[in-house]
Amino acid sequence: MPNFGAPITVILHREVDLAIDSAQSRRATIGQETVLTWPDCVAGTYYLELFHMSGLEVVGTIAVTVL
Repeated sequence: MPNFGAPITVILHREVDLAIDSAQSRRATIGQETVLTWPDCVAGTYYLELFHMSGLEVVGTIAVTVL
């Protein structure tokens, strides 16, 4: 896997009135299990974005827990 170990940014966007509200980002590493938390999120619609400057494609699984 050529991208193994590459750092990526995981961004949580919240939709507000059909627009995107401010985003909160965290760092993760491709090929490693990472637990990220966003405490104090309010109810609503969210979008999760995985971003890397090179435009590499990230494929895998994600589990989301809402507490």
